Amino acid sequence: MNTNSKEPAFSPPLPIDRFLESKEQVFIYDDLRQFEHFLYTYLSNRNLLDGPIGLQLSSSNELVFLIAACWRLGIPFIAFDAATTPDKLSKQLKRTKAAALISDKKLGSLQAETHVIPSDTFSLTKILEPDFTPNKSIKRRKEEVQSNQDRIWGYFFTSGTTGSPKIVPLKRRQMLFAAKASAQNLQPDRNSLWLLCMSLHHIGGITVIIRSLLYGTGIYRLHRFESSSVTQLFFENPRLQAASLVPTMLKRLLDRSEFTAPDYFKAILLGGGPVSESLIDCCFERGIP
Repeated sequence: MNTNSKEPAFSPPLPIDRFLESKEQVFIYDDLRQFEHFLYTYLSNRNLLDGPIGLQLSSSNELVFLIAACWRLGIPFIAFDAATTPDKLSKQLKRTKAAALISDKKLGSLQAETHVIPSDTFSLTKILEPDFTPNKSIKRRKEEVQSNQDRIWGYFFTSGTTGSPKIVPLKRRQMLFAAKASAQNLQPDRNSLWLLCMSLHHIGGITVIIRSLLYGTGIYRLHRFESSSVTQLFFENPRLQAASLVPTMLKRLLDRSEFTAPDYFKAILLGGGPVSESLIDCCFERGIP
């Protein structure tokens, strides 16, 4: 990482570096590059590159690829809860002025008022084929994105605990400085993995993806959080060096007497709610960074 410039800069990953791993599959950064070219061409042909693009999908490798590609191509997106009803979704789409919605849901009459793109359009099985032809315009697009870090990269809804949920736009520069702050305490090694077991319509889960892109590291995606699966993964996968959790997840892990952190694990990034001193003390006693 370049620490001399005012704006944080990170070294790009190599094409052969590991990008995404799940129980079933492993993808490298060259797979992401191929997916980006497909997404860029598809949206460019439909004048949708300026977005914002709505994403309403269940947790999947395709959703990780979509979020990652949108970030690298400078396409602003809005991640909607997969369980949002069509009526509520219709109102949210109007508020955010989404140009299109990529969804794996049955949306009924909503499809008549919104540009809906079926999620299977971006099936990795279909896209990651040997006869890949690069889109020559994509290089200029990426250069434009890098030269303007004031671009909005995503729109997020607040929890709405004190009223109606508000829409919060985030600029790329904000994410760069957040990643720099995390890197002062934690920056996984190349080809290592950051555990992703959080929702991908909340900022906590999404920033696992963005941080990994910036650090040039990989992501290990679990479909959902299960304390037994996470405990097993900590010991079985020596590439796993970091995890993002909320306090309730960490407490459930600590309730398991066999849960601890192996030597190769660097740290848990904890947030999304109040963190008690007793929780931190328990981690300290159990040797969990």
